Amino acid sequence: MTETSDMEGLLLVAVQDLYDGENALGAHLPHLAAVAENDTLASVLTQDVERSRGQAERLASIALQLGGPAQGSENLWMKGILTDARRDSETIRAGALLDIALVGAMRKAKHAERVSYETAIALCDALSLDHPGSLLEQSRQEEDATDKMLERLLYRLSQPG
Repeated sequence: MTETSDMEGLLLVAVQDLYDGENALGAHLPHLAAVAENDTLASVLTQDVERSRGQAERLASIALQLGGPAQGSENLWMKGILTDARRDSETIRAGALLDIALVGAMRKAKHAERVSYETAIALCDALSLDHPGSLLEQSRQEEDATDKMLERLLYRLSQPG
């Protein structure tokens, strides 16, 4: 593993980390959507598969602009969140309880993504890279909107009756 020694290198590492995370989401979300009982949750998860694929494409183009490959090290944080969500899908009875657990897992994923996007955006700002920064901001806003939907859904799912 090579040492990162400048902001451009750190930006590429951040983009690669995000790319791996988006691909992990795209791979795991179909299973989570299939086990969700709530139709709204299943729909949000299904839509997030396509959103993650689009974001991965954006990230690949940014990595190319930065002169590096899109694939880098594993995004261990995202894969850990998704591993926990899969375990929940196997150990929590299907229905409202599982749906609440899945919303919690997805909100963790959204927060991890938002923080990672914000870091990459700050690096773009420091490097005066407007185009990659605007693409990253678009993805950050998409993550924020999805998290807000999940937050509202969490409160609806956790109400008795």
